[in-house]
Formats: sequence, structure tokens, C-alpha cells
Amino acid sequence: NTTATIRWNRLISNKIFSNASFIVSDYLLKIYLMEEYAGDKFELSYRSGIRDVGLKYDLSWIPNPKHTIRFGISSVHHRFTPSAVVIRDDNQNQFSREVKTINTIESGLYVEEEMKIADRAIFNAGFRLSHFHHGNKNEIHLEPRITGSYFLNKVMSVKASFAQMNQYIHLLSNTGVGLPTDLWVPATSKVPSQKSWQAAFGLVTDIPSFASTLTLEGYYKKSRNIIAYREGASFLLVDNPDGANEITWENNITSGMGSSYGIELMAQRKAGKLSGWIGYTLSWTKLQFAELNFGKPFFAKYDRRHDLSIV
Repeated sequence: NTTATIRWNRLISNKIFSNASFIVSDYLLKIYLMEEYAGDKFELSYRSGIRDVGLKYDLSWIPNPKHTIRFGISSVHHRFTPSAVVIRDDNQNQFSREVKTINTIESGLYVEEEMKIADRAIFNAGFRLSHFHHGNKNEIHLEPRITGSYFLNKVMSVKASFAQMNQYIHLLSNTGVGLPTDLWVPATSKVPSQKSWQAAFGLVTDIPSFASTLTLEGYYKKSRNIIAYREGASFLLVDNPDGANEITWENNITSGMGSSYGIELMAQRKAGKLSGWIGYTLSWTKLQFAELNFGKPFFAKYDRRHDLSIV
């Protein structure tokens, strides 16, 4: 994975600050295997990657100490190379691979305002207008988001948030044994984009005598248009190398829903000779597809029941 960023920060005035960035990222995964059997040579070649080239511009305006307005615009060109094929090379047959690329453009525009109300509450509301282009397909979605916190007293506050999101990149995983053939693929005319919403609620309390903060938060996230391979489907033919060719991944997938929920507890000390934090998360992540597991929900392979971090 190779990345590069050029960023230009500018203080336009004592109330307006801007940030312009040019970002390049190139991710590549390659697997190669060659074996000889009975005088014949068998080769397996697998390659997957994404190259991103993007521009973004963010502007922050602070008209007064109680208001902050943020505005931003961005655009990213994605080049996907999802490819997998078995190659046999002997005196009788020769198979070669042509790398097929998929080009997409993802853009976004956002506006948000943060307000302080009577020194007791902080309120942040905004929206993001996202656009996705692939071939003749164009998607435009409005993504509202809102967060807020209210101080119950000098040391305790409650906070809550809600957001709607769209994602135009899918992770297509092989759930069976074998090669780690995870593909990053885009939404296409046959494959819809992922849609989700997430809500969270939390309680924060300070412990001044220990210069510490305790945070307890719960969350729930619902997703749809998640993709996975159909039962028995594969984009990699290994049973009969004589007939090896590339299978279109779009024709071998099914879509379904997902849900994630859990609670997070964190204790943090920011001052003193000993500082750091301890975090614990108890969470569940489930998927459900009409064509998989008899339509019953099952835990995702990245489901992680317990997570403990000490810093």
C-alpha cells in the first residue's frame, strides 16, 4: 500500500481557516503459485487492487465563540482491478490473463454547524450530499447527521448522535477455506451501493480528583445491500485448469442485511505522572442473506465479542 498527500493550510483571517489536500493511494494484493506435475506446469495467478486519486477542500468559519460553521467538498477517482484466474501453461494449452479495470468517481459536499447553548449544551447538525458515477450510473444521496451533548452538572454530561450513510465500495470475501481472496469492488449497474444508519447514546463523567474521565456508550447500526458470494460460487476456477477462465464476480453474488450493536466503556487519565486509558467493547455483528444459511442470521467473520485495549 503506497500513499502520498500534499496539504495546504491557510489562515484566511482570524475567523476563517482553510485546508486543501491532494491525496494518492495505491493498494495491491498479489498471489502467485507454480507447480509441476507429470511434466505439466500449472500456474495460479491472483491480483486485486485499488488506486485512488483525490482532491478535497475544507473551510472552517468561527463567527463568534458559540458558533462554528464547516464546509467541505471532495472528489476521488477510484480505479479497481478485481481479477482472479487460474493459468495453465504447457506444450498444449496456454492461458493468459487480461487485467480488467473499473473506473468510478465519488464526490461529496458537506455543511455543518456547531452551536453552544447557554454553556450547558453543544449541538452539531449538518448534512452531506454524496455522488457516485460509474459508466452510465449516477447516484445522489443526502446524508443527514446530528450530534449533541448536554451537561447535567459540572462533571457529568449525556451525548447522542444519529447519522445516515452510503458506501460505494464493497468488500467481497471468500467465506470458505482456501486463499485469502478478499476483493474490493465498486457499486455497479448490477450491484447497489451499501446504505446504513447508526445511532449512539452515551454518558460521560469527569473525576477531577484523579484527573480522569469515564465514558459509557451504546450504539446500534443497521446496514443493507451488503454483498457476499452465493453458496458454492467462486470467481476462481481450480477444479479443471484446462477450462480455466475468469468468472465475472457480479454474476456470483447475493445481497443482504447486517446489524451491529454493542456497548463501549473507557476510563482515561490525561494528567499526572501516569496517564493513559483502558477501553472495553462488548459487541455483536450479524449478517442475513436470503440465499445463505437457509435465510437465517449468522455472525460475520469480523464479529468480535470482546475487545480490551490498555494504553
